[in-house]
Amino acid sequence: MKTIIQKTGLSLFLFASLSAGNITKWSILDSLNGKFYKNGEIFTGSVVAKLESGKMEGEFKDGLRHGLWQTFNLTGEPLLKGNYINGKKDGIWEQWYENLEKELIANFNQDEYHGEYNEWYANGKEAIAATYVNGFEDGKYMEWHVNGRISEMGHYDKGIKVGEYELFWENGRKKMIAFFSKDEHHGKMLMWHVNGKKAIAATYVNGLENGKYKEWYENGKKAVRTNYVNGIIKSNRSAYGKYEEWHENGKKSLIIYYEDGQENGTWEQWYENGKREMTIDYVNGVAWGKAKFWFEDGTLQGEGIIKYEIPGGGWLLEEPEGEKRFISGDE
Repeated sequence: MKTIIQKTGLSLFLFASLSAGNITKWSILDSLNGKFYKNGEIFTGSVVAKLESGKMEGEFKDGLRHGLWQTFNLTGEPLLKGNYINGKKDGIWEQWYENLEKELIANFNQDEYHGEYNEWYANGKEAIAATYVNGFEDGKYMEWHVNGRISEMGHYDKGIKVGEYELFWENGRKKMIAFFSKDEHHGKMLMWHVNGKKAIAATYVNGLENGKYKEWYENGKKAVRTNYVNGIIKSNRSAYGKYEEWHENGKKSLIIYYEDGQENGTWEQWYENGKREMTIDYVNGVAWGKAKFWFEDGTLQGEGIIKYEIPGGGWLLEEPEGEKRFISGDE
């Protein structure tokens, strides 16, 4: 969503100004605590400012913007039009692109979006259609890609996502369908790659993953498998859980075992060529116990007892001979 009147605002102070008749030069106005003054007096009257792209006209009352404000291009066509009441945007505001295509129509009440809101791309195609109540999205919300295909659709209740929400790729294929309650994921969530193949399948309860969680690569091969209970990796029947990953070529990448939401057991990892990369014993979420590391060609890099895990990656390993050695997680 755009913020309206970006083309004017405080940047007007940077431009030269005009004066004609009772119209005041913008450059001679001063501002203090949100009010405008002329020669030390609260200002009421009209102003015109020359802009690089044309000109701006507006009205002040008791030091505040009040009445119609407009900007025009060099040929006199409107670029922005709207009203202020006592310094706050009110009613319908309209904005145009330099090519004179409509850019935006928004409704305001006391400086807050209130009512219908619409945006368009410079090619004339619709970009956003929404409704606001007191500054918050309320009701149906829709967005489109620049090619005219829908990109996003859902519902809001006072700024909070509710019910079904959908996203679409630029080619028209579905990207995501999810369900919300009080702005949190609640229910099934499905995502697809741009080629139409499934990317993620999950279920949420009050914003937390619950049940089977699956991911796939764009080629259709599985990427991740696990199970959640209230956002914690575990089985539905016990405190134990398992997290698995695969490389894009289909070979196993990683297995991690969990107990009560913490890593417990042997962490196993493989290179993309299928050769084992490491095995590490974890206790209560900490690498602690036997460990082995291999190079990608299958030769042993090191083995021993993990003394502690280095923050940011790597481990301090005590080898069978008693020597201590740092193993980088990048090797």
